[in-house]
Amino acid sequence: MRSTITVKPLPNFHIKVTWLGGLYTSTKMLFPNSAAAQTWARDQFGIEPKIRVEPCAN
Repeated sequence: MRSTITVKPLPNFHIKVTWLGGLYTSTKMLFPNSAAAQTWARDQFGIEPKIRVEPCAN
């Protein structure tokens, strides 16, 4: 008897980073959820910039 496992694809998240002084960075990556994306962005960019995480449609 074989069990079937359905693998759900990871959703794309758009990470928008706004730095002091108006510089802007935008990245699209795969994460299991928005909290993981937010944690990654904070680790990557620090706590100085304003970070927005939005799920992508695709």
